[in-house]
Amino acid sequence: MIRWMYPMKLKGFTLVEVLVVLAILAVMAGAAVPIYTGQIERSYQNEPYTYLNILYTAQKIYALNNGGAFWDGGSNPPVATINTNLNTDLASPVYYTITSVGTAISEMSRTVGSTTTTFTMTYATGQITQT
Repeated sequence: MIRWMYPMKLKGFTLVEVLVVLAILAVMAGAAVPIYTGQIERSYQNEPYTYLNILYTAQKIYALNNGGAFWDGGSNPPVATINTNLNTDLASPVYYTITSVGTAISEMSRTVGSTTTTFTMTYATGQITQT
């Protein structure tokens, strides 16, 4: 008789409440995907700057380890030495060409598909420009 006087209250969520929450989550996910895609594109655009800064640092490390001497301007820089010194792998799905001018690396070309972009570094200042 006591149960009849105090009916049991049901606890839980209704189907409508669950659907509203799922709809809100779907809208939030839909807004996040373009933002995420934009961040990925920006990281690809900044990749050459990162690699040139790595090479700039590697040249300084190489010079410190070799009495101030840089790589011979007429030969390719020892990329294996760069990877060892910096614990970095310069492998990438895009193709990079490194050019030494004078006594230091000063230029890097990035080829994606049929498009080649050249990035030039002023070694004295470490400034990178896209040409």
